[in-house]
Amino acid sequence: GYNKVSYNGKPGYANNELGNANLKWETSEQFDLGVDLRMFGNRLNATVDFYNKNTKDLLMWKKISQVSGFSQIQTNAGSVRNRGIEIAVSGTPVRTKDFEWTIGANITYNKNEVTDLGTWSNEDNRFIDGDVLYEIGKPLGTWCMVEWAGVNPETGEVWFYDQKGGKTENISDAPAVDKFKSSEVPWFGGFNTSLTYKGFELSANFTYAFGYYIMNSSRWYLDNHNFNGNKPAYMLDMWRQPGDVTTVPRFDAKNNPSPWASQFLEDASFLKLKTLRLAYTPSRKLLDKLKVVKSMTVFCQGENLATFTSYSGQDPEVSGSIDYMSYPLPVNVTFGVNLNF
Repeated sequence: GYNKVSYNGKPGYANNELGNANLKWETSEQFDLGVDLRMFGNRLNATVDFYNKNTKDLLMWKKISQVSGFSQIQTNAGSVRNRGIEIAVSGTPVRTKDFEWTIGANITYNKNEVTDLGTWSNEDNRFIDGDVLYEIGKPLGTWCMVEWAGVNPETGEVWFYDQKGGKTENISDAPAVDKFKSSEVPWFGGFNTSLTYKGFELSANFTYAFGYYIMNSSRWYLDNHNFNGNKPAYMLDMWRQPGDVTTVPRFDAKNNPSPWASQFLEDASFLKLKTLRLAYTPSRKLLDKLKVVKSMTVFCQGENLATFTSYSGQDPEVSGSIDYMSYPLPVNVTFGVNLNF
């Protein structure tokens, strides 16, 4: 693509990305082994799948000398492996003439790890891009940043851990460390249940994910002292005088939070009520009396009704690893009637 630019006072257009004629598609090889079980007249079902997927020629951005007029170029570099297990179980514990109860659950464990970095790696088989570490044997998206150590109760300045494990107010004296987890999700899945009584049906579907961390950059933006909009309520707990013990530093335009520190790195694990549905389907006998429709279902359905999480942002289900003023998934409630004439 192109961007409008000005050169020597004259307007023009320039490339916004540096092209790469050698760029090619990522390629993957996958091995799967699965077992399906059906028991008790299909009232209990189970599936277990093992997989191993190797992907090479990853599409990644590589930093280059700005003498070229660009700071980075997209290229193929490195390989990654995803391997894990998927387990799904469903069953019907109760089934009578008028009543039925079904349940189901699934869980996936995925181990992601970098297996090759090509020419990107240094002598330690790693390289750091901003606050993300790429290292052979570790998952993609491993966070590598300065470790936040709280607020100095005597000065109100932010503390960081230095190389010796002590605390410093100078972020330049604090090294980036790789002790943090990844934005890759290792555990995820869901479970559901359905109750049916005569023509009534009540069903619920939950999803979950845990064991991963994302950067809550919305907090960084709102905590920035140069931002003059509305502030979060926790800013009222900011440091005011020597001896105050708080996690909010003193208000000072020169004391802005750093986007490269672990202060805004949060556990994004969640459990979400994805859908809840109540429906009624009249019996064939009743519809025959009406002599108007062949079938009818009246329903009310809600989506994204509740989220249980320790994450302080709007919604832990964000696209990517950084939540920067992202819109949460909307809560939807739908009323409807399905008719078949």
